[in-house]
Amino acid sequence: MTLFTANGLLLYGETQNLLQRIDKPLRQYVAIAYLDWLYTQEEGHATKLLPGGISWLNDVKGLYHRRSPGGTCLRALRLQSSAPGNIPDYINAELNESKGCGGIMRVAPMGLMNWHDIRALDYEDAQLTAITHGHSLGYMPSAVLVHIINRLVFPGEEAQSLKSIIVEARDTVSELFKGDLFLTKLCSIINRAIELAENSTESDLENIHKLGEGWVAEETLGISLYCALRYQNVFLLE
Repeated sequence: MTLFTANGLLLYGETQNLLQRIDKPLRQYVAIAYLDWLYTQEEGHATKLLPGGISWLNDVKGLYHRRSPGGTCLRALRLQSSAPGNIPDYINAELNESKGCGGIMRVAPMGLMNWHDIRALDYEDAQLTAITHGHSLGYMPSAVLVHIINRLVFPGEEAQSLKSIIVEARDTVSELFKGDLFLTKLCSIINRAIELAENSTESDLENIHKLGEGWVAEETLGISLYCALRYQNVFLLE
């Protein structure tokens, strides 16, 4: 789904909006790209390429293979398949109450978009995640991750430390979703990841267990932040 996310972003940025000047939000291009992905995961399509669709990835025969797709993604996209790309606001649509990790694990390409407004980037990324994961703890962690990636790729005139970028991402997303009932929980796990990475003398396994198992998005984010902070200057080459 990461590849199809990138495909939707490229179609939005380079094909439709730039060449044809069609005023359509990015989230709707990505939503249609996800339906193309859904086709590759459905039974009976192993030898039948998708007729139509927007993703050139559908020409890659090797992608027509089920690789343990997430049930939440499959169900959410099947519900949308009758009206592809027609939902204007996925966050407010509240398609389900899932906060699984299937949203945050696919959105990294969004962090490579060079937008002038990082708050708008964060919010649009939350919309991309809400295509399949409607709980705020599904899409808010995703926005934090993309904010961090974007600051690392486009540091601006003054480079920031990884910790300061994480804190900025936490605070920006907190402002975007001010008043959300689950915002405190998200901030708490981010803060705990920072504290464990900087000060804990216990093993990585023990620290990661304190952050969770990674099945839900906020735990996935917390574990990834802990690992990145703890070993930001360590590269293992095998």
